[in-house]
Amino acid sequence: MIFFNSAYNDLNAFNLKRVLRLVLIVFAMSLMTSYCPQNKSYAADQTADSHFGYLGNYYGLVGDEDAQVFWYYALTNLPYFEPFTEVGFKYDRPHPGPFVWGLIEHQKGMYDFSITDDYVRQAQAHGLQVLPTIWPYAVWDQANYDISMCLGSRWEADLPLSRCKPYDMDAYINFVKALVERYGTRGANSMPGLVTPIKHWEVLNEPETSYQTTQPGITPMVFFRGSQDDYYEVLTSTSDAIKSIDPEAQVLNGGATSLAAAYFYWEILFGYGLPNVDIGNYHYDPNYDDGMDADSSTWYNFFNTYGKNPPWLTEYRVFNIQVSDISPCGTPFVEDDSCQAQRLVKSYLKIFNNGTDKIFYTYYMMQNQGLVALDGTKRPAFYAMRLLIQKIDYFTSVTTVPPHDNVYYFAYKFTVQGKPVYVIWSSADNSTISLSLDNASVTSVKITNSVPYSDSLQEQYVSVSNSTATFSVSTIPVYVEMF
Repeated sequence: MIFFNSAYNDLNAFNLKRVLRLVLIVFAMSLMTSYCPQNKSYAADQTADSHFGYLGNYYGLVGDEDAQVFWYYALTNLPYFEPFTEVGFKYDRPHPGPFVWGLIEHQKGMYDFSITDDYVRQAQAHGLQVLPTIWPYAVWDQANYDISMCLGSRWEADLPLSRCKPYDMDAYINFVKALVERYGTRGANSMPGLVTPIKHWEVLNEPETSYQTTQPGITPMVFFRGSQDDYYEVLTSTSDAIKSIDPEAQVLNGGATSLAAAYFYWEILFGYGLPNVDIGNYHYDPNYDDGMDADSSTWYNFFNTYGKNPPWLTEYRVFNIQVSDISPCGTPFVEDDSCQAQRLVKSYLKIFNNGTDKIFYTYYMMQNQGLVALDGTKRPAFYAMRLLIQKIDYFTSVTTVPPHDNVYYFAYKFTVQGKPVYVIWSSADNSTISLSLDNASVTSVKITNSVPYSDSLQEQYVSVSNSTATFSVSTIPVYVEMF
């Protein structure tokens, strides 16, 4: 009896150890699943809410707007992902990118996704969201037109010279459906290893360039040849095809380039009604002005009229030189990297406050407008952009707060992860302000200069009295965070 009791106890102890071991193994496996780099579900959900993107192009990697280099060469031979890893952009809008009809369907009915697969795998390995531009051009399809009626210009390395609407619309629609099946869903026809399905699609780019003509000494960018009716057919057909495969997908119009175009092109187009276009998409070349707040508000109001808000600004840049006698900072006609950095921060804040949801910077390395100079030197704008992303990305709201008056003082409150981040500056140096805080328990705030010149930050702490922080501000914005 003693023997059996002892054996029984030993067996129970043995089984208990096995159970504990199994529990530990399961727990360890769950941790591995949670933190395994291949499990991108949480990261994907998070990055989708980012407000910062970049135009993935070869011009901004070689510093030459006239370079003729295949986009895929930039992906495979240049540091394509450096702007994302170094600065912190979370969205890539590859331009022109690998979503060109003829690049994938070399011959009618025969798809080759190898180049596009390569890009998508690399982008998702870097944890990026992708905004593809669908280009409705295939050489074999455009051959049905008289090229003199369809002649485009620029970006010839990646796009055919003939750029009219698809001749065989049925073949094009089949291509779009195959594209979305492969990269927008996790179905039977999706790309092997697809982790983050693409949920935003842009249809063509700057289609109103149809009306640009060649001038002596200037080669315009002409991405499309056709009327508003032609682009309307391309846009609606593409949207319908996308949503037939993925009803949750969101479609953007091809980036609108200027406010002037809004009145002779986009008002007519949107006036037709575009129920399957979800997000308004515009571009803005600031022409050396400060903040473009009026123009971004105008675009916001334009898209709001047609229910396409909040819009995305998918091409934007800030210059380090002003060509006006009235300059927001710096000396007119003289390069000023510090001024560029200040204007960049102010511009982004104003644009976000005016209602735009995402902003895509155009060039990483470029003379007068890049974050990096042609010799590879990181400009103050580089550090300012990186810090801006670190401080306010994933914000869920932005409002103006006192002492904001839009003339002498600018004060914005961003809500980031449920906490306020204030950004404040004045139109003059050494201005003293008092900032009222929502939290009565706060005893101090951290103030950070928004324009660092290196990896080192300029920070100071200011005591709070009666829920009010009093400190000096200048023309350079500062971040104010509660502690």
